[in-house]
Amino acid sequence: MKPDIKETIRNEYVHGYINDSGQRVMPTLDDLIDKYKAASSTIYRASSQDQWKQQKKEFSKKLAQDLDTKKTEELQDYFFNNDEAAMEIAKEIFNLIEFKLEDEGSLTPHAIASLASSALTAQKLFKNVTPASTSAPVDTESFQRAMELLDEVADLKKQNS
Repeated sequence: MKPDIKETIRNEYVHGYINDSGQRVMPTLDDLIDKYKAASSTIYRASSQDQWKQQKKEFSKKLAQDLDTKKTEELQDYFFNNDEAAMEIAKEIFNLIEFKLEDEGSLTPHAIASLASSALTAQKLFKNVTPASTSAPVDTESFQRAMELLDEVADLKKQNS
């Protein structure tokens, strides 16, 4: 048997191959013996002597670890991007609340309650995506200002009633 055919069989047995659908196929020795029309005794002897089965197990284990690592990284990127979007939404809610509160004269008590509820929702959203290791979000000024404006508006409404 030609050494290059033996090496091809070993490589396909140990590492498999990617089929037309893009999936990895791990053929058996018998599949490869039939495919390459090789002598089964020669292939089984070479497989035993060179420990192809052990090499295949090690390759499969390493491949699974690499795939797990890659999938974990993809999921981390996905969740990080979603957290960033949630933080931007929360910040935008605070900015809109602050804008509405600047026009104090047009706010009804119901509008004030609605804005307070929105501020609380935005704060919860912001806290849910802020990493636990940080003590407090850096940009809480908008929230604090919104809460101060809500208090001022509430006081003005009480005085005018």
